[in-house]
Amino acid sequence: MTRLKIKRSGSFVNLDAIGSVPLTHGRYKGAHNTGIPSGTTLGTPELPIFPAAGEIVTDRIFVGSTRPTNNNIVYRRCVFRAGGDATAFDGSASSGVLLEDCLIDGGSDETTSMTMSPGINYTMRRCEIRGGVDVARLGPNSSTQGATWEDCWIHTPILTPGSHSDGTQIISGTGVQLLRCRIELVGYKTIGGAFSTIRPNATIQLGSFPTYQANNLLVEDCYLDGSDTYIINHNPAGQSHTGHVWRRNRFGPHYQYGYINPTYVAVADIDSTNVVDSTGVSVV
Repeated sequence: MTRLKIKRSGSFVNLDAIGSVPLTHGRYKGAHNTGIPSGTTLGTPELPIFPAAGEIVTDRIFVGSTRPTNNNIVYRRCVFRAGGDATAFDGSASSGVLLEDCLIDGGSDETTSMTMSPGINYTMRRCEIRGGVDVARLGPNSSTQGATWEDCWIHTPILTPGSHSDGTQIISGTGVQLLRCRIELVGYKTIGGAFSTIRPNATIQLGSFPTYQANNLLVEDCYLDGSDTYIINHNPAGQSHTGHVWRRNRFGPHYQYGYINPTYVAVADIDSTNVVDSTGVSVV
């Protein structure tokens, strides 16, 4: 089998913090410590497979929509690339799945590169997720429970005129945690690969549809930047958002209206540890 070597190159990590920020914080996530580790040897690209329950899958490249149908599968150091307008990774038919040190690449302008709906007890650690209209999405299905993203880098949506792109869109779910992640939409591109002047909607979009609920959300130690509206946007129409807690997050400079939509500030627990990255001043 032919093997490919993966090497690191470049990083979006900003190292000129104001104040003392632990190196474990989301502001330091990037190409050097997420996705496929340097020196990993991967197999040649192949169509998605259907692992058995509890199977461990390592060092593979899958092209097309990967949609596991069994539970408790572990993916380590795998690449998931969308084919055409298919979602690169769709977790809607399984539960208890763990992805570690993986690259999830949405590619097409019609693709959501990562979906976790209605996957139960999904975990992503040190993954790089990029491309697609919504780079990462949770929902829409109220049975989504226990999704945890740790130490991930979510970036570079693909934008076209009229698109409504978000870094992470949380439509529905219960018990969702975003921990020490970097979600930045400052390097967005068009489908042809050129950098775009069209800006994405929001770094994190809460809600979209009035019949769904997103409850018990924890966002902690994350770096968030880039939007055409608010970095954190909120659609309050008919939706229940309870138990939302934000702690020690840092906000970048790229937005149009402000850091957080005021309708969301009114319903979420966002304390003064959420600050502007360049100054350390609270965003609330």
